[in-house]
Amino acid sequence: MILEKETKFWVKKVQTKEEQELFVDCLLEAHQYLLSKHMPLWTLEMLQTKLLFHEGVTGYLGYIGKEVASTMLLCESDTEFWGEESEEDSAIYLHKFSVCRKFASTGIPDKMIDAACNIVRQMGKEYLRLDCRVNRPALTGMYDRLGFERVMVRDFGYKVSAFYQKKV
Repeated sequence: MILEKETKFWVKKVQTKEEQELFVDCLLEAHQYLLSKHMPLWTLEMLQTKLLFHEGVTGYLGYIGKEVASTMLLCESDTEFWGEESEEDSAIYLHKFSVCRKFASTGIPDKMIDAACNIVRQMGKEYLRLDCRVNRPALTGMYDRLGFERVMVRDFGYKVSAFYQKKV
């Protein structure tokens, strides 16, 4: 018999080196999966703890029971993609959002985005923002379904990104 507590979804702030490694492991799994589908997203260099975890960035792990199910970084600003105004606005920026393959198609994105919105609200901010590649219809469709509004599309030369925000 499986107890409800063993299968309950919950979110924890990344605070230890071990949790950082669990976070990176989930991202590496997503990286390999996307490569197998010929849809590269991140380079291995981008998935180093020293680049992921730094001031202004907080990592979160989503769990099902005791197993890591998902990851997300919440950033205080995102000048690289959203510009300098992101440092002074009323938003938090979502990056490195992934679901571990074992938990694909289980509704984890809905739960993780709900958790992100709650965190953003507790921080006194008004919006959760993100960017993603426009050539990923499953991903852009998911953000549409989760209540995000597409606010712009920007061509960076090496990629074309859709920019989304959700009022929390």
